[in-house]
Amino acid sequence: MAQSFWLNGSPANSIALNDRGLMLADAVFETVKIREGQICLWSRHRARLKSGLQALAFTSPQWVVLQIENELERALRTANYPNGIARITVTRGYGPRGYLPPAEAESNRIIQLDSSLPEAPKPAKISFCEGTYLSPSAIGPWKLTSRVEHTLAAMEARDRGLDDAIMLDTQGSVISLISSNLFIRQGSTLVTPMIEKVGIRGTRRQELVNLLAPRLGIPCEVRPVSKADIMAADEMFCSNAVWGLRAIQQCDDWSSESSEMFDSLRIALGAREREATV
Repeated sequence: MAQSFWLNGSPANSIALNDRGLMLADAVFETVKIREGQICLWSRHRARLKSGLQALAFTSPQWVVLQIENELERALRTANYPNGIARITVTRGYGPRGYLPPAEAESNRIIQLDSSLPEAPKPAKISFCEGTYLSPSAIGPWKLTSRVEHTLAAMEARDRGLDDAIMLDTQGSVISLISSNLFIRQGSTLVTPMIEKVGIRGTRRQELVNLLAPRLGIPCEVRPVSKADIMAADEMFCSNAVWGLRAIQQCDDWSSESSEMFDSLRIALGAREREATV
């Protein structure tokens, strides 16, 4: 797999050490799928990127997003990767030591391109995180680069021989998996955890809840989800921008071979990704 990096529209392999994203995690990011040279579901990613920049009070969020669009298009054309993954990171730029940024901070826009798409993942074996909990944020459910809880959870899952793990908030409610949103089927209803001040509202979650489930006539509920709900589920799967939907086969004593809803939504999401590209 080939990789290339871009900084503010130009090929690069380094960044100055006083970048606030590096020093303070003062940054937002998006991970997007590239298929046949086109960005899948870019409108969803663009809207969330802009909202994250606004939440962090970045200078001129709309201008930054427009720059990212132009720079990503140029990077894809130059690198000539027809299929792959792009990681977009926007930091507040350079600044002195301390929390207060310069009054007119200029963002740094970093693009990492990977030249291939991952293979469809096998059904996952998961459990509940035991040592890491997600705390509510005053900023909201945006993709900030400060992901220490997710890093610790990923290390825990690896050490326990799991493919992934369910993350809970400090009240014990189910929020998501480490890098994906969680869905369960209860009877004929699709259920996904409510995300307000903790967790990430994924782009594929938005597609399933707001468009694809209604289009297929599947009742959908966004509500608090408990451990008991998980263990009583008829079916379970997860979503993210890289591989779309992934079936979950086992969670502790729970297991299921059912894939009725997963199969129909996976096909619909794949078609939607091919349809909604730029």
